[in-house]
Amino acid sequence: MIQVEEQKRTKLAIYQQSKNGNDYCGDAFFFKETADYFICALADGLGSGQEAYRSASHVMEMIRRSHDKEVDELITASNEMLKQGRGVVLTIFKVNFRTSVITYSNIGNITFRLLLPSGEVIQPIPTRGFLAGKKRKILKEIFHYEPNSLFTMYTDGISYFSMKEESLLAKQEPEVIVRHVERCTEVEDDATIIVGKLI
Repeated sequence: MIQVEEQKRTKLAIYQQSKNGNDYCGDAFFFKETADYFICALADGLGSGQEAYRSASHVMEMIRRSHDKEVDELITASNEMLKQGRGVVLTIFKVNFRTSVITYSNIGNITFRLLLPSGEVIQPIPTRGFLAGKKRKILKEIFHYEPNSLFTMYTDGISYFSMKEESLLAKQEPEVIVRHVERCTEVEDDATIIVGKLI
């Protein structure tokens, strides 16, 4: 399934596919643009099926209710709520339109890349592990961005998408990139990719 969203300051395209055509996809995402910021989150529930879906979806619902908080606070809150459920890996970033700054926080193997119009690629190294209620040190990173920067964020079900290929596609619109991924990827796990342009 491909979803396309065009807002005042962001253009987004999302592709999501469940493992083996299952009824439940263990990945869940949330995004919202306000006058001051844009926030985007992607969670991958451990394993697949209904339990993975439930954990990832509960995290996204909490973020939806609290998206004005800092990204590291949201990850800490997500960890707390997962004490009784299956764990997740999670990446959240927030774009501040007034300062042209992105704050990023992550636990687990969700890939995030920011491709600047200059050709520079920013790819923070994910923090190992997952969220399941155990106490963790949550870090956040800060990046500056430029107008027309492109970001990609995806779960490990999108395994083939190389940085070289991504850079070649960077000048395309998000929907074009996501449709390319849909055509080329072989889904052997729950898979989600979010591609966006910061206008």
